[in-house]
Amino acid sequence: MGQLQEQARRWRKAFEVKSDNQRGSLQYNLQIKLIIEEYTEVIEAFDAFKQGDISTHADLLKELSDLVFVCYQAAENMGWDLDEAMQRVFDSNMSKLDDTGAPIRNEAGKVLKGPNYKAPDLSDLV
Repeated sequence: MGQLQEQARRWRKAFEVKSDNQRGSLQYNLQIKLIIEEYTEVIEAFDAFKQGDISTHADLLKELSDLVFVCYQAAENMGWDLDEAMQRVFDSNMSKLDDTGAPIRNEAGKVLKGPNYKAPDLSDLV
């Protein structure tokens, strides 16, 4: 278990947050609402950042951190190891490089899947 997953567990224990991953349950719905709320705050912080105000840099970093935090809380509520999932997704993303180790991009700059791409297998984590 990684540091962020452990932090999620410690936070839930300290604040007496019970896990309930049943669709429609109060805790399940709360996790979704918190992710939406934090996502919205990230977008707002990016908009402020775009205006060029240097004081918004710390705000943006804080909002990104909050979004990651609520995602870890949601994973913990579901009983999933998000640290392991993140490692597998990272490994999968690194397999997008072409045979020479170079990224392949579309015209918008998005990295595309290369010939060695392997999708992450998360089936044993859920």
